[in-house]
Amino acid sequence: MKNNKVILALETSQKTLSVALSFGDDVISEYSCYSSNAHDKLLAVYVQRLIGDHLSGDYSKLNYIALSAGPGSFTGLRVGAAFAKGLCFGSEIKILAVPTLQAIALEAKSHLKSEYKRIISVLPSHKEQVYFQLFDLESNALGDIEFENYESFQNIISADDFICGIIPEELNLAATSIFPNSKIICNYALQMIANEEFVEIETFEPIYVSEFIPKTATKKLNI
Repeated sequence: MKNNKVILALETSQKTLSVALSFGDDVISEYSCYSSNAHDKLLAVYVQRLIGDHLSGDYSKLNYIALSAGPGSFTGLRVGAAFAKGLCFGSEIKILAVPTLQAIALEAKSHLKSEYKRIISVLPSHKEQVYFQLFDLESNALGDIEFENYESFQNIISADDFICGIIPEELNLAATSIFPNSKIICNYALQMIANEEFVEIETFEPIYVSEFIPKTATKKLNI
């Protein structure tokens, strides 16, 4: 085992929730909830269960928290960031802010065939829009994260692109589904640990990309 440090991995950027505990590159336990918007109810419960079962309830045995940093759900990202910061304050635990699209691209390497020239990682947003980022076949970023509507995104795609991630059905694309989960986040975090790519607890903010627009309820008036 190249790294025997204890890593708690959190994936809260999408509608589903996933948490995992690893000893180095061995993920020993994972909990996932595939019910929408359960982050605020279950994140602490799942983490407490992992720490209780495998670290005798001792949070001080954690070395790193690998957090899916986005882009994704504004609420999910905020919940994950607040929880991670709460665990790290006043401790020796270090935060690894894992870029979600790049973690997907790293996972995609095991699915690649020779005819592809680049990887496009995709995550859904709202109102027929997607987040995406281009990578080479070694999962190195070829540009910044982009945020476009379906039509603009489709104009960027070519036949030799390996498209992966969470692909909206409306796009009707030949793509490989790779859902972000805590194992994927943990795998990418191992590279970040080797490069000492840590973030400051006080200043860390998730990758939002698009502006958050709160939903407002409308009432029908009886006149």
